[in-house]
Amino acid sequence: MPNQTQYPTTSKQPRQPTERELDRDLDNSFPASDPVASEQRVTAKPPPRTDGTGQDQGVLPTPTDEQKAQAQKNRRHLEADQERRH
Repeated sequence: MPNQTQYPTTSKQPRQPTERELDRDLDNSFPASDPVASEQRVTAKPPPRTDGTGQDQGVLPTPTDEQKAQAQKNRRHLEADQERRH
């Protein structure tokens, strides 16, 4: 039977990172306070609106005056309903 090399047993716990490694990771995760970089983040375009099909719906159409009036009426009815319930 061949001799099997005995390797030292390794503990199951991963090695704890040193303080320096932790600091480096923190520095890398926060971008330097660069005014240009922060402006770019603000002007980033929002994710595309989709209807669940994955198709970009683009900008939603502006409601017509008739639709706005209907929505206003619906809101008034809703408020009146809630008043009656209390």
